[in-house]
Amino acid sequence: RNGERLSAFELNPSFSQFKFSPDGALGVAFISADEGISVSGALNLTEVALIALETGAVDHVSVGFAATEVLFDEVEWVDSLDRTRIGSRAAVLSQSQVAIVDLTAEPPALSVVFPLTLDYDQEVDPTGAALTADGKYLVIGTVNTADLYVLDLEDENINMVSLDNTPSDLVIDATADQTAIVYADEARVDVMDHDVFDVISIDLDEPCNKIVDTDAGFSVLYNDASGTHDVYRLDYETSDAIEYVLQNPVS
Repeated sequence: RNGERLSAFELNPSFSQFKFSPDGALGVAFISADEGISVSGALNLTEVALIALETGAVDHVSVGFAATEVLFDEVEWVDSLDRTRIGSRAAVLSQSQVAIVDLTAEPPALSVVFPLTLDYDQEVDPTGAALTADGKYLVIGTVNTADLYVLDLEDENINMVSLDNTPSDLVIDATADQTAIVYADEARVDVMDHDVFDVISIDLDEPCNKIVDTDAGFSVLYNDASGTHDVYRLDYETSDAIEYVLQNPVS
C-alpha cells in the first residue's frame, strides 16, 4: 500500500498462478495444469494456497488435482475484525471436479466438492466457466460435449442444460443476470436466463469464439482465430447483436 510492504510469506515456487479476491484482500495461488506441472520440493498437488495479503498468513486447502481456474463471487460480508469484505466463495476448477471454498470461515475451508463425472477414467475439461455475482450458480462449458453444467452452490446440485454444439467461451453479465455462450464454428450466440435456464439463440454473420463481459448489460463478441474484422455488441435487454466492422483483423 502506497509503495510499502504490508506482509511477506513463504510459498513453494511451483505455485505459478495467482488469482485475487474482488476486494484484493485474499490471494489464491495454484499450480496451473495449463502450463504443465513442475514440482519443486515436497508438495501436495491437490492443494491451493490461500494468502491473507495484509498479514501474510497462508492456509492450504485440498481442492483436487491440477487446478485450472479460480473464480470468486461478489458477495459482501463482515469478518471478525468488523471489516467489510467482498468475495465469500471461491470456486476452484480442477481435473473433472469443482471445489467450493468458504472464504468467510476462519481459516478458509472446503465447503463442497462437485464431481463433473462419476467415471474415473473420463476427464472433463472446461472450455469456459463463470460464477454469478451472488455466488448462487457456477456455469461451466466442457470440451467435446454440448452439455452445459449449471452448479447450484446453495442447494448443492447440478443441472445439465443441453446445447446444440460445444461452447468455445461463456460469460455471465451481473446486470442482466444472464449467461451468454459462443461457438467457434457456429454463427450464433446463445443467451440463458438463471430462473428456468431457458436458452434463446441470436444469429450472427460470422462465428465468434470469444466473449468479454462488461457487467453493464452488454458483452463484446469476437473471433481471434479466423482473421475476421467483425465485432459484436450483445445487448441483453433487447437481445440484439450489433455488428461493427474493424479496419484490421481482431487479434
